[in-house]
Amino acid sequence: MKQIDSDKYNVAWFKLAECVSRHEKERALGVLHLLVHSLDDVALGYKLEGDVYVSFNEIENAITRYTLAAKEYQREKRFFEAAGIYGNLIALKPKSKEYALALVRLYKVLNVHAKQVESLTTLFDLWIDEQLYLRARDTLKELIFLDPSYKIFSLTQAFIFDALDKKYFEFRELKDLLKRYIDSLVMSDNSTEVTQFLSVLEAKSSALYGFACNCLDENKK
Repeated sequence: MKQIDSDKYNVAWFKLAECVSRHEKERALGVLHLLVHSLDDVALGYKLEGDVYVSFNEIENAITRYTLAAKEYQREKRFFEAAGIYGNLIALKPKSKEYALALVRLYKVLNVHAKQVESLTTLFDLWIDEQLYLRARDTLKELIFLDPSYKIFSLTQAFIFDALDKKYFEFRELKDLLKRYIDSLVMSDNSTEVTQFLSVLEAKSSALYGFACNCLDENKK
């Protein structure tokens, strides 16, 4: 932050909050621009502008400023801050695959496991909503690798059965996902889940059932 009079700085923040509370947009933006000028932080300036536009329900303007902030944070390799901005953007546009993908990439860079799983799950739901089932399948494969938990197993099982019922894929397009799923179940020592899954799978697809049994046999070697 540039060297400025702290009293003036605090007064400016107070005036900004007051303008927002009174719904005086032009005055609020004027005060904000003075504040931004005093900051030695371009990304934060864009972020604050986005916040003000959100407070006045000007969503498109907020998205524009947040996008600039996110790009600047990434350029400066401030990835935690960038992820926070994309969280704001997703809150404004929950159906945006672009923002969900950006979060997935950022949390991979940051190696924040729980957030990576969360963002991938959000992305999976968006692929399903758009009926982009190949993308959804590939996202599930990544999720199983990252988080072999009951929640992800249930999600995978439901996806496989739904894909078979509605004929989303050919046999070969489900093999990799099925193998990863079976391998993860075995590694998790989840024999009950394996048995239940195979009993339903046998009724839906004899070819995939045979393939799944081969995967089990390979795990026993």
